[in-house]
Formats: sequence, structure tokens, C-alpha cells
Amino acid sequence: MNIGSDKFLFRNTNVEDVLNARKLERDSLRDESQRKKEQDKLQREKDKLAKQERKDKEKKRTQKGERKR
Repeated sequence: MNIGSDKFLFRNTNVEDVLNARKLERDSLRDESQRKKEQDKLQREKDKLAKQERKDKEKKRTQKGERKR
């Protein structure tokens, strides 16, 4: 009977360590994913602006050519 009650006195800290490690890994992966998502969003905005600028330059160049005719 004494052995059965001893089980409750000791905790399996290895299981807790493993669970904590998994939680930390999940958290870091989530943070990394969020950071990548934000970077991708910024890159898309940058690309969109660059595309618009190229379009505007082409439009101006075309208009100048039409004026010369």
C-alpha cells in the first residue's frame, strides 16, 4: 500500500519537459509563420507600387511620343 501512495508523491518531470518543449516549438513556429506572413504582405505591396510606377512611366513615355507626331 505504501508503494501505491508513493506514486502520487513523484511527478514525471520528463513528460512535463517534453510537453513544454513541444509548446515552445509550436509557439516559435507560429511566430515565424506570422512574421513571414507580414513580410510577404509588405513585399506584395512593394511589388504593387513598383508595377504601378512602371506603368505610369510607360504611360508618360507613350504620351510624349504621341505629342511629337
